[in-house]
Amino acid sequence: AVARAYRLPSFAELDFEGSATRGNPDLDPEDALGADLWAEIATEQVHARLGAFYQRVFDLILFVPVSAYQIQAANSNDARIFGLEGELYFRHRSWNIGLTGSWLEPRTMDGRTLAYRSRFSGSCYASYRYRRLMAFLRAQARSSFYLDRFESREEEGRILLSGGMEARLTRQLNLTLHLTNITDNKEAVDVYQTPLPGFAWLLSVQWNHGDK
Repeated sequence: AVARAYRLPSFAELDFEGSATRGNPDLDPEDALGADLWAEIATEQVHARLGAFYQRVFDLILFVPVSAYQIQAANSNDARIFGLEGELYFRHRSWNIGLTGSWLEPRTMDGRTLAYRSRFSGSCYASYRYRRLMAFLRAQARSSFYLDRFESREEEGRILLSGGMEARLTRQLNLTLHLTNITDNKEAVDVYQTPLPGFAWLLSVQWNHGDK
């Protein structure tokens, strides 16, 4: 498939104001041309996809350092991004397992590596159901990536774990426990170079009044 896409700046990219991060009201939209090719296999138990893609991006929007203490949204250099993506899902009896992975070669037209783009990333998901109980676990990983346009500041790779359990106590009542960042990794940062939240849990109760 061949496609052309436009992306308007988000509210955060335009108007965000933080202690060390700010938006930019003068941003231009991103403009991209791309092509991809996919192969797919599906059976009752297995679903697999493998694809290759290429993108040429103009006026790419990134949050980049403008001083020692401030980062700001800016239209970066034009860029080209190509790579491979794969997905594998497997179902057997009470088990559901999913694997995804990607390899990128993200570079500006002058040969520099794009900020915030990891060359390798992937995830693994597994769940097991026993009667009215289900346990699930997800691991998300990405390799190191640069924090600026000059390949001078680098963020280490990371692995984040999440999981939980779901119990259907009655036909109407569901109880779900979600756990995020199980290893309490507080060193990783997001696109705004703000530390990610540490370990957290959420217990939710759902009542389905219409079920019989």
